[in-house]
Parts: sequence; structure tokens; C-alpha cells
Amino acid sequence: MTSGPETPPKATEPSTFFAQEQERPANAFEAAWPFNADSPHAEGVMREDAFLSVMLVDVTGLEWETISTYLKTVRDTAKAKNMVPVFVVDLVDFRGLIAENLAYDTLPNVVANAPLDADLDWPSYLAWRRHLLRKKWLPAAIINLGRNADWDAP
Repeated sequence: MTSGPETPPKATEPSTFFAQEQERPANAFEAAWPFNADSPHAEGVMREDAFLSVMLVDVTGLEWETISTYLKTVRDTAKAKNMVPVFVVDLVDFRGLIAENLAYDTLPNVVANAPLDADLDWPSYLAWRRHLLRKKWLPAAIINLGRNADWDAP
């Protein structure tokens, strides 16, 4: 059995979704990427002649009670910019996100997980995970409202 590298490789190459190399999406399903064309998250902002714009909203390090105070402002800002907000959290409990019907993705909670692997280079690991989220969501904007984000790290 082989194990992966101690630290993740550096992210140096830009990544694009194959359809976004085109100027216009071929159909509604391509336009909605990474959501489905009938997703309630894309409702009101999806156009068949343009790719969906995603706004990553980093709220890592915050509890749900604090995150919930930002929801109206984030939703209003995203709507005004014709974007879909996707919250990046390090919560253990996702019930608030689900109840609010929010699109979200996760990063590991370092405080909770550090004792499980004290030898892991957590800053590098989190930088690698943020890189993967950027590749996955291809955000047009990243908003940092949290305490633990460094989206500019290599």
C-alpha cells in the first residue's frame, strides 16, 4: 500500500472547466455548471448564453450564529452581481446551511482535527484544499468574512 506525499504538490497551473474554454455555453446544462440547470441556486441568475458566475464566501472560523447574520447581505450582493454564493465553511454541523438552502463546500476544521495528525503541515494542507476548491468552483469572486482564510497562498 502506498501513501500520498507528506505535503500536497504546489498549485502552479491554472485550471479551467472544458466548456469554459469556449466563449458561450453550448446549452443550459453547460451554462449552469457546476450546478444543474434546474437548481434553485441558479434560479434568477442563470442565462443560457453565459456561464454561471460563482462567488465563494469564506466563513471559516465562524460559528453558525455569526454566519447567519451575513446571509442577507451576501445574498443581496451576489444577486446584484448576478452570481451564486457558495459558502466555504469549517463547521461540524451543517443543519443551518441546509435549512437556509445554501450552496456550500467545506474545509477541515483545524482546531478539531489538529490533534488527529499533529505532524501534518496544516497551513500547506489548507492551501492545497483551497486550491482544489478554486479549481472545482472556478469563482468569479472570493469574499473573505472568516478568520482562517488565505486564498492567495500558493
